[in-house]
Amino acid sequence: MFSPIETSRLRLRPFTAQDGALLHRLMSDRKVFFWLDAPVSRQDADALLTSKIDDIGGGLGWWPVFLKSAENETSGFLGQVCVQPLPGSESIELGYHFLSNTWGHGYATEAAFALLDLFFASMDRVHISAVVLPDNTRSLKVVRKLGFELCGTRLHGKKRWPHHYFELTRRKFLAQGNSAADISAFSGE
Repeated sequence: MFSPIETSRLRLRPFTAQDGALLHRLMSDRKVFFWLDAPVSRQDADALLTSKIDDIGGGLGWWPVFLKSAENETSGFLGQVCVQPLPGSESIELGYHFLSNTWGHGYATEAAFALLDLFFASMDRVHISAVVLPDNTRSLKVVRKLGFELCGTRLHGKKRWPHHYFELTRRKFLAQGNSAADISAFSGE
């Protein structure tokens, strides 16, 4: 299990079984989880969380993201970033979901960069993937700022919607020379 990660503005830590209320809050934001046919129950959020904790081994998996300046984790909860197996492939995927009222401040980019830094430092992988809906302009900005390159478009997810597939190599990530502090200056994702 990894220690928490801190950037200039954010604190990330691995999800625990006690974080069901946070995940439920995020999954109840219909602007974020718009593809779900019905609202998610707390029990469903707890079950998903249990299945995702340490999803790829080595302590990575799903991480809640908090604003460091907040009084506590409940009030400072912004969303989550994750490194998980990409369904239907041998690839590992970077994912992120943030409460809609936190969009546009660079939090997704900053948190994703911090988790990518840990991923490439601790995992023996030469690349990571990201999957984004073509009309999700905010998420497209995030992956581009992180250095991902478009590899193509494929059907993805249970609804089989077209998604852009991106890839970022270890070499390109390390060559960028950015730090999470540099990334925190980005906003508008």
